[in-house]
Amino acid sequence: MSLARRATAATAALLVSFMVAGPAFATGGTWSDSKRHYSVYTPNDTTDPTSTYFTAPTYVDTLDTATSVVATVTRYQGDHTEWGRVCYSQPYGNQPIACTPWYSLVYAASSIEGMGEFRVVDANQNATGGIYSNVSAKGSFQIQHRFPEGLPGPIYSDPGYDSLAVTYTEG
Repeated sequence: MSLARRATAATAALLVSFMVAGPAFATGGTWSDSKRHYSVYTPNDTTDPTSTYFTAPTYVDTLDTATSVVATVTRYQGDHTEWGRVCYSQPYGNQPIACTPWYSLVYAASSIEGMGEFRVVDANQNATGGIYSNVSAKGSFQIQHRFPEGLPGPIYSDPGYDSLAVTYTEG
């Protein structure tokens, strides 16, 4: 076979392989949820945070990788000091393995970006190390509120909502 024929045959084979393979684009989506604040019954409890839990819809797969986790954290009503953060648990797990730092909730609502901010945490939910970035979109998330100076009294039927949006690519 001549050199020109080999080159033509190789080019044709390469073109056919590209046509058969088709375009390889990553697809994905976003899931989101919004939940009303829970009542806080123990106003002097400054160690255990009040948590709102968010779980992925059934159509999200365990191998889907989160590319963005954004929480809108709304401050509880009243005159008090309040902190908020977002924690992540692996799919089918219930213990947080990574959390963002605590952020002071000064304004009515604050936005917390999780990706790039999640830190590995121990069993007591204290940061132990570096950034945690292997976040599955199927995992569960918690938005936590903490009142480091306590509360003047219980908070019943708070009208605030927390929301979470997870953008992901399919695995």
